[in-house]
Amino acid sequence: NWSQELRLVGGTDALDWIIGAYISGEELDEAGNFLVLASQGPDYFGLLIPGAGAVLSEGQGLAGAYEQDADSWALYTNNTYHFDEQWSVTFGARYTEEDKNGKTIINGTGTDGVVSENWPCAILPLPAFCDNAGYDLHRNESKLTGTVKFGYAFNDDVSVYAGWSNGYKAGGFNLDPTAYKINDAGEVTGDSREFEEETVNTYEIGMKSQWFDNRLTVNGAVYYIDW
Repeated sequence: NWSQELRLVGGTDALDWIIGAYISGEELDEAGNFLVLASQGPDYFGLLIPGAGAVLSEGQGLAGAYEQDADSWALYTNNTYHFDEQWSVTFGARYTEEDKNGKTIINGTGTDGVVSENWPCAILPLPAFCDNAGYDLHRNESKLTGTVKFGYAFNDDVSVYAGWSNGYKAGGFNLDPTAYKINDAGEVTGDSREFEEETVNTYEIGMKSQWFDNRLTVNGAVYYIDW
């Protein structure tokens, strides 16, 4: 993964401002065996399922490969305007756009035609590939988030504030062989290959103070978060 951020910061007697841009990229790759029978595996399944032990052998199992590519960029600003020596307001916004592609292939599942977007079989319609399960999914999403906060200073040492902000985290793909569930009849019983974005709204009021020539700091806040 990599990321780069650029910020410009400035201000006047009344206004402090920040504008910035952020860009990032991420690649995730995972591969390996996630179900392989050990020496007593065939006997174990033979006890659970009559006849299963006769068709299973040590070392049999499923292997999978997963990957996800993500590209993201954002523009943002955060500013504080001072009406006077007591009242101020902080306001900001952020626009984020994220593009993701998730792909997987699971060997030897025998689920051709059941798993949607089964790209291995679609590209090469051969039994060796059509016995695999795979998908190639894409998602693109964007979000505008922001914050507003009002502050009041009783003096140089004691101030209070109240504000609201919301946040956002893009969705993605589960790099997990159990994300797609199929029963013995070939029916899909669960599809969690993708997970949706997360959003949060936060409401907060608080106080900041210094006492006894800055020997004692007393801060407090009450907040409510809807996630």
